[in-house]
Amino acid sequence: MVRNKKRDRISNLPDLLVSDILSFLTTKEAVATSILSSRWKTLWTLVPNLDLDEDEFEWILSDEKQNRKKKKRVCRSGFTFVQIVSKIWALRNAYPLQKFYLNWLYDCDPIHVDKWVSTAITSVLEELTLNICPHLPFDIPSTLFNYCKTLVDLRLHGNIIVDPPPSSLGFPSLKILHLLGVQYANHDSFSRFLTCCPILEYLCLEVIEMDEECNFMITLPTLKRLDLNMQDFLYKLEINAPALEYLEFVGFLHKVVLLENLSNLVKAVLFVSYDSEVGDTEDYGNRVMDFIRALYNVKSLHLGSFTTEYLCNVPEFDPPMFHNLAFFNFDFYSCIPHVLPLLLQRAPQLDLK
Repeated sequence: MVRNKKRDRISNLPDLLVSDILSFLTTKEAVATSILSSRWKTLWTLVPNLDLDEDEFEWILSDEKQNRKKKKRVCRSGFTFVQIVSKIWALRNAYPLQKFYLNWLYDCDPIHVDKWVSTAITSVLEELTLNICPHLPFDIPSTLFNYCKTLVDLRLHGNIIVDPPPSSLGFPSLKILHLLGVQYANHDSFSRFLTCCPILEYLCLEVIEMDEECNFMITLPTLKRLDLNMQDFLYKLEINAPALEYLEFVGFLHKVVLLENLSNLVKAVLFVSYDSEVGDTEDYGNRVMDFIRALYNVKSLHLGSFTTEYLCNVPEFDPPMFHNLAFFNFDFYSCIPHVLPLLLQRAPQLDLK
């Protein structure tokens, strides 16, 4: 009679294969496997991913007696986030990282961020995500622009200053770029950044509270998706993307917006924000109209409520012919007496049954 014995098949796997399995876990979860046995004690250090997320820990407020009882946030074990991350870096083997994720908002220190990011930058890094809110702006290390030829996915969010060095080698492999709420060193920093991304396919851009006008020249022949959230008027926008398939615009329309070469556009979403300080609603409505004219080849179009409201203020509303438009979705509050009929007349492919 053969007995079925339960065997630990995972522990019998090669170290590199186990590290691949652990790479699907967060760093906190991977580190927790070190208590399983002596063999598992250091396996997590082989994982090429590092996920440092302050939200993974349960925090409490503790008094710092040596600093006049200043409150500080520590996890249940009594360690601060800096102490936890520093310990992880110390225990990790010197294997190069492929993915590095840092989410740190509470008491974020730019000195430690710079140290960790500089350590994470290697010749094999493929994904880098920073969601930080340091008390002083964090300058992206110049080494990021010169030693990350394998970088495919870059996401920057928070109090970060973007300023590519003049001699930047760029990101020849970068396909996904998120720039959310970051600051730019000067008016052309963003445009210089994009010149470092020759094969970019997806750009997500959020602009808020800029100190000076910035040029956002998006001239990319490979770009397929573009998400824009423009919550400031201090910008100039130019889009030239012949391969673009999806365009989403949310926010305020500046006077200087130029859209070109959007012949391959499949879907467009336009949510113009309401601005109580707009004195000339007719002029603002014309800006919306000019934006829509560039979307003439789109197959699916969604207009937000304030978008349609501003269109109602255009005295000579003259939309283009939407020869390919098959799906049309719009929101409205009240005023849309002549806008909707004209739009429907200019879309012969719409099924109005």
